[in-house]
Amino acid sequence: MALRTIDRGAVTEQLLALGVQPGGVLLVPTAFPKVTPVEDEPRGLIEALQAALGPAGTLCPPE
Repeated sequence: MALRTIDRGAVTEQLLALGVQPGGVLLVPTAFPKVTPVEDEPRGLIEALQAALGPAGTLCPPE
């Protein structure tokens, strides 16, 4: 069964609904293959996270 691709805007909306706040700090300890396929793959997920945080937010990816 193929997983459907989720667009970046939908991911951003879901993050905001979960309580991610613009201007906040978000630590994201995840491996991209473990996340449901997002439009444009890793770049799309990163862009969705950044959109939810806004220009004043801080995204902390794993090392």
